[in-house]
Amino acid sequence: MKIEERLPEGFRRYFTSVSWLFVERVVSMGIAFAIGTVTANQLGSEDYGKFNFARAFASIITVFVPLGLNGILSRNLINNPEKRDLIMGTAFTARLCASLVSVLAVAAASISFNRLQWHDDLKMWMVMIAALPVVFESFNFLGDYSITHVQAKYHAYGEFAKTIVSSIIKIFMLFVFDSPVIWFTVVLVVDAIVYDIVAITVYTKKFKLDIFKWRASWSYAMEMIRESWPLVLAGFAVAVYMKIDQLMIQPILGDSGVGLYSAALRISESTYFVPAVICNALFPAVIAAHKESAVFFTERMQKLMDLMVLIGFGIAIPVTIMSPWIFRNLYAPEYASAQTVLIIHIWSGIMVGLGLAGSSWLTANNLQRYSLNRTIWGAVINFGLNLFMIPWLGINGAAISTLVAQAAASYLSNYISPLTRPLFFMQTKSLFGFGFLSPIRDILGNKAMKL
Repeated sequence: MKIEERLPEGFRRYFTSVSWLFVERVVSMGIAFAIGTVTANQLGSEDYGKFNFARAFASIITVFVPLGLNGILSRNLINNPEKRDLIMGTAFTARLCASLVSVLAVAAASISFNRLQWHDDLKMWMVMIAALPVVFESFNFLGDYSITHVQAKYHAYGEFAKTIVSSIIKIFMLFVFDSPVIWFTVVLVVDAIVYDIVAITVYTKKFKLDIFKWRASWSYAMEMIRESWPLVLAGFAVAVYMKIDQLMIQPILGDSGVGLYSAALRISESTYFVPAVICNALFPAVIAAHKESAVFFTERMQKLMDLMVLIGFGIAIPVTIMSPWIFRNLYAPEYASAQTVLIIHIWSGIMVGLGLAGSSWLTANNLQRYSLNRTIWGAVINFGLNLFMIPWLGINGAAISTLVAQAAASYLSNYISPLTRPLFFMQTKSLFGFGFLSPIRDILGNKAMKL
């Protein structure tokens, strides 16, 4: 008997699903990193800064579009498979309406900034174009559907297609047409359209989804949004403390400062896919464990937390060591000062992993409202620290602010409420669960059990 045949069927299915997501992200991020590095070098730090400023500006407003429905959608599809057309039709309609409102809001904000002379005509148009992909991303929850059914390879197909098409277009833009920077925002729209085409084609054939049978219910939409509104505001707060750095760097250090910071940020944030893929793929298993028993759920969540911390350290340590080499060999000399940003920012990945696992815990326990509390803490702290740190330490100050904000939002804030305090102790056990610190883990574990 082959080794894989000895493994439980459920484990094999989840492992295969996670493997597809992981391979897709590794390949896609590898290609995206290579193209992104070439793009940064070809455009130069100033134009690269304009491109990333436009994306950051648009993303803070369009972050409302998913409406916090991803985890709730997966949970509802698992618990009520007979309502598939109603759930998906309602989710699609809600997201489409939200995307149209968000695009109008971005346009209004960008035009207002232009009239106040806070940015020029080029940035105004780049910001508005960068917001358009959210309209076409209304179908992105199809990826959640495949992951919910432990068939993540179909989501991977769409992502592969998007990455390949986007990369080919960018290569032509850089080396054949010498395109101006505004066209790089147009590629973002093309990316979203390509994913839609592949997703609709694949899911229609594989899962027998007929989008013409989808139906939307206003009352059901309100029911889901009542559950998800804390996640919507939490998503906004996350976007603020993840992207506000770039917006605050621009008026102080200029477009070049944004470009330098974004070069390091791109490397650091590209590593977030590892915990994101795992948490996303294992979310159905988390929900299933919660339905089975509290003990089983706690055990499974603790293992997930341990894995997030292990992955975080496994990424942060080598990237910290290799940062000087990365910028010396892959980037133009003008980007050299960004290596310190990477050394600082990469450690926020540990907190990102704990935060993603924590979100699964909160959603399973129907405590989404606490996601709002913790991310508001993170946004306020990041904004406040940036006001002080960027003028003092430049782009390094922005990186320090993000690291502190991530720790506050994803970890420390969970201690505030008695309802989320068990999550804080689980995260603490994971953080202090390595080598010579294992006795601390045992002490905290006993204390957590008593509490």
